[in-house]
Amino acid sequence: MSTRNIAIPLAFFLSAAFGPACGDDHPTTTPTPGPGGSGSGSSGGTTTGGGTGTEGTSGGATSGAGGSTATTPPPPPDSPLEAGVDEALAAGSGASTTGRELIPLSASESSSFQQGVEAFEQRGDANAARSAFEAVLVSNPTAYRAAYNLGYLAERGGDNREAILNYQRALDIKPDYPTALRALFRLLDRLGRASEGLSQVQSRAAAFPGDNEMQAILAEAYIAAGRANEGVVIARRMLIADANSMEAFRILLRASIEDEQTALTLELLKRIADKLTETVPFENCSGGGTPEDRAKCRLWSYVKFTYGQIAASEGRKVEAKRYYEEAIDADPTFVEARVLVAGFQLDAGQLAPATENLEEARKVAPSWLPVLVGLGNAYRGLGRYADAMTALREAERLYPSSPEVPIGIGMVYYDARTQTFEGLDRAQADQSALDAFRRAQGMGGAGADTELAALIAAAQADYDFATAPPPEIPAAGGWGEEGGGTEGGTTEGGDGWGGGWDEGGGATEGGTTEGGGTEGGTTEGGGGDEWGGGGW
Repeated sequence: MSTRNIAIPLAFFLSAAFGPACGDDHPTTTPTPGPGGSGSGSSGGTTTGGGTGTEGTSGGATSGAGGSTATTPPPPPDSPLEAGVDEALAAGSGASTTGRELIPLSASESSSFQQGVEAFEQRGDANAARSAFEAVLVSNPTAYRAAYNLGYLAERGGDNREAILNYQRALDIKPDYPTALRALFRLLDRLGRASEGLSQVQSRAAAFPGDNEMQAILAEAYIAAGRANEGVVIARRMLIADANSMEAFRILLRASIEDEQTALTLELLKRIADKLTETVPFENCSGGGTPEDRAKCRLWSYVKFTYGQIAASEGRKVEAKRYYEEAIDADPTFVEARVLVAGFQLDAGQLAPATENLEEARKVAPSWLPVLVGLGNAYRGLGRYADAMTALREAERLYPSSPEVPIGIGMVYYDARTQTFEGLDRAQADQSALDAFRRAQGMGGAGADTELAALIAAAQADYDFATAPPPEIPAAGGWGEEGGGTEGGTTEGGDGWGGGWDEGGGATEGGTTEGGGTEGGTTEGGGGDEWGGGGW
């Protein structure tokens, strides 16, 4: 069975939601499905496309990835590692917060903290980083940034319980610590504990009614919990205090998106963009600048991303892609935008830039399902089957109940079935693909039952072909008496190859006759195209 016309919708592969996987200043987003398409293979060639990607006849391979549908929150981590030592503490001056006095970090503690940051950011050594931050906390129990970083590393490693405890520890040390509060809420929300998360935010933000950032997190929690109106109340209160509060506009924007009020969303986007146009320091958006500069860059990026979402929902894909790219220009860490752009690129067969975008996204959100599955499909399209399987096995470990993961694994085996991938012959690769597809089918909820059934049928057909016994050689014109041949020669009806080389079907030594040949000559007779009865 040819699978060249099979196309799994892209949302089937990247079905995890687009929450803020890119950093702590991006609001929760709810993207519509990204670009989709289909790939097709023909004899001996390779094509790329959106959707699953399948193999056509005689070895052509296809690939696809991209798009996403919002169904679950994003993976860890949401908030970045705290890479800097608090300026006040590093300077040696005491600082106090509600209920607890902070002890300045000593020179050795500051050095250990920075060593932990460098271990993680420069070498990717999470264990060394963890040891450094733990040492700082042992030496100075008020080192709240070290506690937060331990939570970040735990969340990144999939230890959610430890992450929650460390975020709470950081907040117990410094209650007005928005980075930790935001990370705590978003993690609880992801774990299906939104009510608990909202309760945590309410109790902690209540002590800081004048802190706009803490109040903005409370508004976000209300909106995420389906109580957008209460989030709007907070935004209006902030606007009374500051008519130009960008944070208030951002809250209203989130609420309008949550309530699907497109007209209001567009109006708010325009107002925010008008206010930002003359103030965004684009030269600092890729790095450097003050925290205020970076906040403006991220907000501008979010505005462009939201414009892209609206364009995509209305079918204006070219325009949507342009907005997403502008969002990346303003904030290179905007993972959601990168994944969506990669989806468009894979649809267009642009595997190299798509892979680059997904690899950049993985640096920020290394364990996010859309990133891992997207990379699996991109690597598969490039023929990098081992890399594809590495990404997909990691996704399988982190998201064992997500059907798009075994589908991706099955597609790797299916596309690599003629490559002895993992030492498997064609039949074994087909069987591995079938096993993976059937696991996905058993999980349900994949949203593409027809396409998945078609993949199973295609893999089964190829398996049947690979395991079929070789065909029997036809007996007609064979090696014995068929067609009137006799041992040692052939008569008409034979194939000229039977018997020995001495006598052929009524021939005399040195030649053949058909009713009277002469020595040394050959005639058509005695069967088939004889090569001489008694020699050459």
